[in-house]
Amino acid sequence: MNKKLCIYLIILFFVFSFSAEAQNVNYNNFSGGVNLYYQGRYSEAEAIFSEILNDPSINHELKHDTLYYYTLTALDNNHTQLAIEQINTLKELGYENGRLYWKLGALFLNKDHQFDSASFDSALENLQKASKLGVNSIPFKRDLAAAYTGLNEKEKAKKLYGEIISINPTVDDYLNLALLNKELGNLETAVKYYESALDIDSTRQTIYLNLGNLYQELDNYNAAVSIYKQGIKLQKNFTPFYVGLGESYIALEKYNEAENVLKQVIEINRHSYYSYFLLGMINRKLEDYDTALDYYDQAIKYNEDYVNAYLEQGKIYLNREEYYKAISKFSIAVGKNTKHAESHYYLALAYYGADMKEAAVAELKRTLHLNNKYPNARKLLNEIEKQ
Repeated sequence: MNKKLCIYLIILFFVFSFSAEAQNVNYNNFSGGVNLYYQGRYSEAEAIFSEILNDPSINHELKHDTLYYYTLTALDNNHTQLAIEQINTLKELGYENGRLYWKLGALFLNKDHQFDSASFDSALENLQKASKLGVNSIPFKRDLAAAYTGLNEKEKAKKLYGEIISINPTVDDYLNLALLNKELGNLETAVKYYESALDIDSTRQTIYLNLGNLYQELDNYNAAVSIYKQGIKLQKNFTPFYVGLGESYIALEKYNEAENVLKQVIEINRHSYYSYFLLGMINRKLEDYDTALDYYDQAIKYNEDYVNAYLEQGKIYLNREEYYKAISKFSIAVGKNTKHAESHYYLALAYYGADMKEAAVAELKRTLHLNNKYPNARKLLNEIEKQ
């Protein structure tokens, strides 16, 4: 063997030895990075994977595996841009993975509130890519439904949740379906889904509250009373249950029961201006106007911007033909909300009763400017203009 060939073989031996040693180091580092990833030590794992990828001598298989775990680590570490870059690199290498697109889409959903807001367009784009790559699990469908919901594509979301509950429903699946159906105007269907949610978990107070409120929208006040009472048994100091119960009793004209319940609210929270307002409404219906006025005063004490309280006081004074007191209350209501057509209309009635026709006409015109289909305002304006 000549001298030159011998030197060449020696050099070749050292090159291959060095390369094999480098590959072994990279494989060991890769294993360490994967372990760190599964321990949730994402920043440390990212650093290791980045170092491996900076070695130009790594083989194709190791590069592919490292890129995959580097992307997973970036996704779990909420490093969105880094994850996108690695997904694109994998794509250039001819590899696309549905799980990576799913996790990226889920990241854009902002489920853990790690960002300022969700990006539903980006979420849907990536989730649809995952779907095309064969991802079709129940958890994936939940994320896809959430993206459709965020983009106001309620029918598509509803269809997905329908598929989910036919296989493996959770309480949240039923609650999401209930909310979607309520927003779509399918109130009876929404009720059924809330009831199904209660069958699975009877400890969530929000289910009782939402179901009670839904019964009220359906004018099923007896059912509302029943569900609010169940909620109170679950959480005795949760005032929204008592308020809803009081509202339902008022609708059923069970004023004594309503009054007792609303007084319980005030015992729990004396600042509950709406409870004082409802007590005022009860006493007005019972024609105890002075007590009603006192309760409205209490409502205003705890919420001086509560327009409805001023309006109800003004209506009492209007019915008593105490026009200047009515004008005072309605004027405050208008000042609190200049775009509230009803306030302008009642102020016009008070002005008209006080024989201040020009002021009445001005308020009626403001009423119609805000709501040109206000029939009573149009009718009174025509009557005054004919005089």
